[in-house]
Amino acid sequence: MSSARGPRASGTDGADHKFRQRVDNHYKTMADGRARLGQACKAHLAGALGLAGAAAAIFALAGDDGPDALALAAVGGPALLCIYLGNVGRGAGKLTEAAAAGFSRANAVLAVLLVGLGGYLAAVPQEQLVLVVTLVGALAAFIGCLLGSAGARGLLAGFALQTGKRGK
Repeated sequence: MSSARGPRASGTDGADHKFRQRVDNHYKTMADGRARLGQACKAHLAGALGLAGAAAAIFALAGDDGPDALALAAVGGPALLCIYLGNVGRGAGKLTEAAAAGFSRANAVLAVLLVGLGGYLAAVPQEQLVLVVTLVGALAAFIGCLLGSAGARGLLAGFALQTGKRGK
């Protein structure tokens, strides 16, 4: 082996770079997609933590009537989906093509739920603490949706490249 300043490997003058082994594009594409899914996993879990904090704030600020059930459902549904997607994203190295497509669809569903949660928060007055914590959690989860969709697209593109290579 040679280093940047050390001796060159015996038998080569460096002009044989065209004949060296290279990593196929589908491996690079899939590795990039899996890395993005790992980032999405962290963002989803941070979003779940923020939304769980919002649910705790709803409970803590509840009056004698008890917590608002609709507010808990609006916060709890996306929080549970964030936890699920965060755990699926942790196993990104084992995702199949069908699982990557399902992960992409689940990210789209979560994004729609988060937009609905934003609409609910705009329509129904909430305590300042609940509003801030929910928006921070929803923002983290939405970033996770964007990263998850990009990662799933990368995986699906890698699977398509791999299938095309097999067909040759």
